[in-house]
Formats: sequence, structure tokens, C-alpha cells
Amino acid sequence: RHHNGAPVDDNANPILHQLPKSYADAVSDGERWRWMLAQAVKLDPNRNNEVDLLFADFMRTQFGVQTLDYYGKDFNTLTDRKTGTFALHTPKEQHF
Repeated sequence: RHHNGAPVDDNANPILHQLPKSYADAVSDGERWRWMLAQAVKLDPNRNNEVDLLFADFMRTQFGVQTLDYYGKDFNTLTDRKTGTFALHTPKEQHF
């Protein structure tokens, strides 16, 4: 099930694909992907940073702050875009 892009369960909790013990134990494509990434590192430990970056980038696309801006557009009538839940704040300029 998807709720505005990121996969969620029936209670609207994010689905975080766990690393299964084996490919056969995987219950979703996300878990199979996690298992294959782990196998790449097992076969070539030098790929550890590359695999970590792939997974981190995936998580950012699912749950990063930029998703608030994209999906927040649907909530224009429900919240103030400058101060509401979906507002993206910019730090104020500081003079030193």
C-alpha cells in the first residue's frame, strides 16, 4: 500500500524493508533487494560504502524532507505553507 509515495502498512506506518536471513525468507521485493545488496558486500567487501550509499539514497527518496515539499502541495487548502506541517523552513541569515 502507498500513501503519497512512500510505502505504508494498514496503520499508515512506514514500511522499512528489513534485511532477511535469506532470499527465500524475503517477503517483499524491498527485502529481496536488501538481501542482494548485502550479498554484493559479502562477495566484495570493498563495495560496502557503495552499497551503504545506494541504500541511504533510497531512504532519502522515500522519507527525505524534499518529500514534504512535493506532497505538501496536495495540502495547500489544509495548512499554511509558510508555518504549517508541510512548510520547509530556511535558516535566517546570520551576520558574524
